[in-house]
Amino acid sequence: MIAELNHRGVRVHRLDPGSFPQVAGLSAYIGPYDKRWAGSLKAQHQNAAFDRVTSVYYRRPSPFRFTDEMSEADARWAESEARAGFGVLIALPCPWINHPHRNAVASVTPIALATAARCGLHRAQDADHQQSR
Repeated sequence: MIAELNHRGVRVHRLDPGSFPQVAGLSAYIGPYDKRWAGSLKAQHQNAAFDRVTSVYYRRPSPFRFTDEMSEADARWAESEARAGFGVLIALPCPWINHPHRNAVASVTPIALATAARCGLHRAQDADHQQSR
């Protein structure tokens, strides 16, 4: 995906949530005039200003990582804070491919199966049964 986007001249900023907040960080505030999130994401080799993000491709993210020295309680608190901070990206007004909230809903098996059925997809044994009629 990145190679193709680069080939098309699209600027790509790659971030694995697993690098946040240990390696990557962000600075954010609500803009005084347009009331949108402003600031930037700072990764190991590049920065991305929020007002320049035009879309997000969210695929196979790693979980947030923290130091092994943290207590379980501190790690839970840190994860909650990291999720809140990372939420600034989720709030950006741009198209997402595999939005985290929709991924969470899609991971609920009964919802996924009902959606597949509504779209005309059936289990293989159901399709075989339909053809034998």
